[in-house]
Formats: sequence, structure tokens, C-alpha cells
Amino acid sequence: MSDLHTIKKYKNRKLYSMRDSKYVTMNDLVTEMLAGNNVKIIDATNGDDITVRTMLAAALLQIDDAAARKLLTSALASIKTKLNQNSIKSLVGEEGQDNVSEL
Repeated sequence: MSDLHTIKKYKNRKLYSMRDSKYVTMNDLVTEMLAGNNVKIIDATNGDDITVRTMLAAALLQIDDAAARKLLTSALASIKTKLNQNSIKSLVGEEGQDNVSEL
């Protein structure tokens, strides 16, 4: 797996690669994600992580069912991870999660 590739998404829907210092297309991102590269997409206006939302949108645009399935699987795995993290926080609080993370 490669290093994290951070993409900023601007209001005008343009995607900017922080690694490559250039604008990229949704097709570029799909190709990179399908190759198994670690991509994180953030909203340039507020810094929110919008990777899952963007992957779902990309999956809907895919014509190839296998590619769409792979993107959806990645998106669902990310959602599950976030839900698990939020569940731990709600059960044990911030300090408790730090202790759990150390295990």
C-alpha cells in the first residue's frame, strides 16, 4: 500500500492533488483507488474528510460493475471503521478511547 494521497475538493468541484500539485479528475481518483492506493479526500472549505461520500459518488458513476463493487466495498469499510470509533467514544469517552488505543 502506498503513502496516503491527500486530495482537496473545492466548492467548484475541482479536485487538487496535494502530492502531485495539480488538479485531477474523478477518473484519476477511481483508477488510483482501484489500484489499491490509499486516498483521502478532504473538503477544502472546512477540512472535513469526505472520502467515503466521494467514493460512493464515484461508484455510482462507474459503468463496470466489478469496479463499482470494489469502490463500494472500500467505502463501506471506511464507514464501518468510523462507526466503530464513534461507538468506542460514546461508550468510554475520549480518555477511555486513548486507553483502548494503547492496547
